[in-house]
Amino acid sequence: FYVPPLPNKKIGNRRFEKDLIIKRMKFLNLFINNLVKSESFKCSEILISFLSYEDRGKFDSKFKEFSTQQLLNNGNSFPNPLLRC
Repeated sequence: FYVPPLPNKKIGNRRFEKDLIIKRMKFLNLFINNLVKSESFKCSEILISFLSYEDRGKFDSKFKEFSTQQLLNNGNSFPNPLLRC
Protein backbone atom coordinates (compact mmCIF):
# COMPACT_ATOMS: atom_id res chain seq x y z
CA PHE A 1 0.00 0.00 0.00
CA TYR A 2 1.04 3.62 -0.51
CA VAL A 3 1.04 6.41 2.08
CA PRO A 4 1.33 9.84 0.48
CA PRO A 5 3.87 12.24 1.98
CA LEU A 6 2.81 14.90 4.43
CA PRO A 7 2.62 18.45 3.10
CA ASN A 8 5.71 20.63 3.60
CA LYS A 9 6.01 22.49 6.90
CA LYS A 10 8.00 25.26 5.33
CA ILE A 11 8.38 26.81 1.91
CA GLY A 12 11.35 29.16 1.84
CA ASN A 13 11.05 31.50 4.82
CA ARG A 14 7.25 31.22 4.90
CA ARG A 15 6.84 28.72 7.74
CA PHE A 16 4.49 30.84 9.87
CA GLU A 17 2.67 32.88 7.24
CA LYS A 18 -1.09 32.60 7.67
CA ASP A 19 -1.86 31.52 4.08
CA LEU A 20 0.71 28.71 4.30
CA ILE A 21 -0.64 27.56 7.67
CA ILE A 22 -4.21 27.46 6.30
CA LYS A 23 -3.10 25.58 3.18
CA ARG A 24 -1.11 23.06 5.25
CA MET A 25 -4.04 22.61 7.62
CA LYS A 26 -6.32 21.76 4.66
CA PHE A 27 -3.80 19.24 3.28
CA LEU A 28 -3.28 17.64 6.70
CA ASN A 29 -7.05 17.31 7.07
CA LEU A 30 -7.24 15.68 3.63
CA PHE A 31 -4.33 13.38 4.54
CA ILE A 32 -6.01 12.20 7.77
CA ASN A 33 -9.38 11.76 6.03
CA ASN A 34 -7.73 9.59 3.38
CA LEU A 35 -6.05 7.46 6.04
CA VAL A 36 -9.33 6.95 7.87
CA LYS A 37 -11.05 5.89 4.62
CA SER A 38 -8.23 3.52 3.65
CA GLU A 39 -8.89 -0.20 4.06
CA SER A 40 -5.29 -0.60 5.22
CA PHE A 41 -5.44 2.04 7.95
CA LYS A 42 -9.02 2.55 9.07
CA CYS A 43 -8.70 -0.22 11.67
CA SER A 44 -5.19 0.75 12.74
CA GLU A 45 -5.10 1.00 16.50
CA ILE A 46 -2.19 3.45 16.30
CA LEU A 47 -4.21 5.77 14.02
CA ILE A 48 -7.25 5.49 16.26
CA SER A 49 -5.06 6.27 19.28
CA PHE A 50 -3.46 9.22 17.50
CA LEU A 51 -6.88 10.66 16.72
CA SER A 52 -8.31 9.89 20.18
CA TYR A 53 -5.72 10.87 22.77
CA GLU A 54 -5.64 14.51 23.78
CA ASP A 55 -2.62 13.93 26.03
CA ARG A 56 0.63 13.69 24.03
CA GLY A 57 2.26 11.67 26.81
CA LYS A 58 -0.43 8.98 26.66
CA PHE A 59 -0.07 8.71 22.90
CA ASP A 60 3.73 8.51 23.15
CA SER A 61 3.38 5.64 25.67
CA LYS A 62 0.94 3.83 23.39
CA PHE A 63 3.24 4.37 20.41
CA LYS A 64 6.15 2.82 22.34
CA GLU A 65 3.91 -0.14 23.15
CA PHE A 66 3.05 -0.56 19.45
CA SER A 67 6.72 -0.28 18.49
CA THR A 68 7.63 -2.97 21.02
CA GLN A 69 4.90 -5.25 19.64
CA GLN A 70 6.27 -4.80 16.12
CA LEU A 71 9.80 -5.64 17.32
CA LEU A 72 8.51 -8.76 19.06
CA ASN A 73 6.87 -9.80 15.78
CA ASN A 74 10.16 -9.15 13.94
CA GLY A 75 8.45 -6.44 11.91
CA ASN A 76 6.02 -8.95 10.42
CA SER A 77 2.59 -7.55 9.77
CA PHE A 78 0.81 -10.90 10.24
CA PRO A 79 -0.69 -11.16 12.72
CA ASN A 80 -0.84 -7.40 12.95
CA PRO A 81 -1.20 -6.31 16.59
CA LEU A 82 -2.10 -2.82 15.46
CA LEU A 83 -5.43 -3.65 13.85
CA ARG A 84 -8.66 -3.61 15.80
CA CYS A 85 -11.05 -4.97 13.16
